Amino acid sequence: MLITLSENPHGTKIKKRLGLVRKALSLPEEALGLPPKTSLLEDLFDEGLDDLVKQVAARGGNALIGLRVVPLPEQGVVLLYGEAVIVSGGGVDGIRHVDSSVGLDARDLNEEIEQADAVSLFTSVLALSRERAVALYSAGYRNLKDVADADIRDLLKVPGMNPTIARRVKEKARRVLGR
Repeated sequence: MLITLSENPHGTKIKKRLGLVRKALSLPEEALGLPPKTSLLEDLFDEGLDDLVKQVAARGGNALIGLRVVPLPEQGVVLLYGEAVIVSGGGVDGIRHVDSSVGLDARDLNEEIEQADAVSLFTSVLALSRERAVALYSAGYRNLKDVADADIRDLLKVPGMNPTIARRVKEKARRVLGR
């Protein structure tokens, strides 16, 4: 199975999109505050990745693309998600491997979320269109905590937002964060 951060893996053609797969990992209390490259966190990440691979396979997919790792340390949770797809080419041969051309180091859970990650998070978790997700990021919202803590009036200043969408995304962000 191909596993990659890329949304368009080099040398492959996406034949069918099968939908998002996700896994929320609860961090054990003893893991909080540990450096990101400890064996406990690496084992937890591997366990979560194994679950995503099983979800992809259950949908009939042979690749997990757009893999994202979003740490939510305040809630003691790490969210892993990506898209299950069927691809052809690129040496997809049924053997689990990571596309090293994208430099996957998902074990570093303290990396700052970049725009692509935030936009992907907003589209998948908050069910926003890509345009609204980009507008939300451009307005200074970088993660679910920012959205959950936002005042509705501030969310309404984001292009493409209306009162219904603003309330919905704020409520979804709060629910995901366990508030």
